Amino acid sequence: MTRLETFHLKSIWGNYNFDFACSMIRGRSRVLISMWDLNFFIKDDIWCDDAFIIVKGHWRNTVGDCYMINIYGPQDSLARAILWNRIGDFMHQHASKYIIFGDMSVVHNENERSGSLFSRQDADNFNSFIDNSEEAADALPDVRVTAIDRLWSDHNPILLHISKSEFGPTPFKLFHSWLLHDSFNKVIKMKLPKLEEHNFGRKLLSHEKFCLLKARMKQ
Repeated sequence: MTRLETFHLKSIWGNYNFDFACSMIRGRSRVLISMWDLNFFIKDDIWCDDAFIIVKGHWRNTVGDCYMINIYGPQDSLARAILWNRIGDFMHQHASKYIIFGDMSVVHNENERSGSLFSRQDADNFNSFIDNSEEAADALPDVRVTAIDRLWSDHNPILLHISKSEFGPTPFKLFHSWLLHDSFNKVIKMKLPKLEEHNFGRKLLSHEKFCLLKARMKQ
């Protein structure tokens, strides 16, 4: 690509409600792009390089201010080691939370390498770089990452998400010991149809039924 048009990015994103940063890398045929939804992330500053894009901004949620680093790791071992040092120096100079993603061209350990040679030195350098990072995930104990199906790329996209949802206090608690009681099934069958009578015929909501049933079962 000799130029980057917003229309082409819109065809990938689906609409125009996005912002982006790009870096033309490794000749005119490749480009590294970071894109984000304007409803959730606001850009403050950008640093671009042949091997990475760093976007400083803030999320409209509990993450707050952070840096997002999109990496396209070089194939050469020495170049990768230099890259980790450069990014590490940047992170040291800009203390904050970080989300790091992309194609690192390196693995954590030998079990993750298939069909190609494994370099212990490359893995050690990469693991040392990760261990020294203060990630945004540290502020989110329920954060998860999930590999999803490939679409346009030959890589699996990685989804960063929160797995826990807060639905308030548990409306009903069932003890397994109740199931061993001889009259358990009888009580349930007898009390459930009569719950509507408790509220003069008005249709009860599910949590209201659970609360009433719990009281009857305790009796």
